[in-house]
Amino acid sequence: LSYAPGDKLQNHLTQGTWSTLTSMTAESIEQFQFYKPVLVAMGLTVSAGMQLGYDPAHVLDRHFILAAKKDKKNLVELESVQYQADVLANLSDEEGDAVLANTLNSFKNGEISKEFNRMSDAWRTGDAERLAQIFVDASNRDIGSKKMTQKLMDERNPGMATKIQDLMLAGKKLFIVMGSGHLAGENNLIALLKQQGLQIQQIR
Repeated sequence: LSYAPGDKLQNHLTQGTWSTLTSMTAESIEQFQFYKPVLVAMGLTVSAGMQLGYDPAHVLDRHFILAAKKDKKNLVELESVQYQADVLANLSDEEGDAVLANTLNSFKNGEISKEFNRMSDAWRTGDAERLAQIFVDASNRDIGSKKMTQKLMDERNPGMATKIQDLMLAGKKLFIVMGSGHLAGENNLIALLKQQGLQIQQIR
């Protein structure tokens, strides 16, 4: 997700997006030059979340991974980190620019803090439908987000559902942790598991 020596972020952005990023980051702009637009967008979003009190060190997947390791439980990956990195790295300049431009715009109009709070409220109240809709709305904002959702969620959910079912049929007792994005959209993981005959119950 970084550029080869001699290349830089500015070469892959439209003038409008680059000007907006420059005006918002001022003297810090040079530290972004090494990275692709989607990574810059993700970094800015994480930073905004931290300012609102959401600490990445306390994310649920990390919590459960550490707990599993402490209890000497087996860990099985349903999705590859390398695959995710490849999808993000292979966004076109147009798609990457769209993702970053949208992120910068959400900073300017204050939408990013509102979205964090909407997600947090939906999570705390167990409102799965509302949480899913937030992800659907976010994925439809620009061509880059649409492609990421398609590649990272829609196209991968069937394989994840099959892997879960295979593990269950093998007699494994499972505790599965997944990103909330896998609950969104028509091809979401819960719907696919139901199609395979599993009974799903939400515990609030």
